[in-house]
Amino acid sequence: MRVIMGVDGLDTSLAAVRFAGRLLSSGSDEVVLYYAPPPVEIAVRRWGSAGSVTAQLATDSLVSAVFKRSIWQLPEPCRGRAKTVVGTQRPAHGMLVAAEECHADLIVIGSRGVGAWDGWTMGSVSRAVVANAQVPVLVCRAVEATPAEHGLHVLLTFDGTDSCDEVKNALRKIHWPDSVRAEVLTVFDTLVGKVPAWLQEELRAQLAEHPEPLGEGHMAEDKRHAEDSLRAWCADLPDVFRRCTPRCVEGRPA
Repeated sequence: MRVIMGVDGLDTSLAAVRFAGRLLSSGSDEVVLYYAPPPVEIAVRRWGSAGSVTAQLATDSLVSAVFKRSIWQLPEPCRGRAKTVVGTQRPAHGMLVAAEECHADLIVIGSRGVGAWDGWTMGSVSRAVVANAQVPVLVCRAVEATPAEHGLHVLLTFDGTDSCDEVKNALRKIHWPDSVRAEVLTVFDTLVGKVPAWLQEELRAQLAEHPEPLGEGHMAEDKRHAEDSLRAWCADLPDVFRRCTPRCVEGRPA
């Protein structure tokens, strides 16, 4: 798998690199780090070409420092083989172009950027990357939910659409450690889930007294179909996702 990671030196992007590193196979996966540096301005007035030369030196130092710090977030076996790309376009567009040029299988990006260069940070363009990417995108938050030594707990959801097959293809490319704890879930959106909360108990009581007129039989059949579809979809998932019993719960999917 070839993974391109957007970095900018901020905590969000560093956390994204660390998190994604837990899903890399050190023997086969390739990592490309992408950084689009912000414009560097020199506050001291200069004449001739000295100002532009100094600004370029400052930019080069910035790029080197960001890449060095980011590479150290990767697992040790991956550090020596990581490649770097310096972007010259706005991050949202440049990231997608770089992903296409390097034939990336996965894009990794921070969820949000803060600081003086907010308009340039990778996190600030995560929505645009997700909306326009042609490959799966992993968006990471700055705070990691579980320490690396505790393993990962992954929730995988299924909705029966064609896109679920694309999800499955992406999951097969990822190196899943044996320590992963997985749960597979589909949500069956019943009639009750679509009405105001204060009406839910009343509708449940009516369903119990007059099941057929209110469609309980049809809903039960739909739920059985959802459960059968979920089990069939899970049959050829990666091993870590087939260790658990898939669940079908009622309610609103979100």
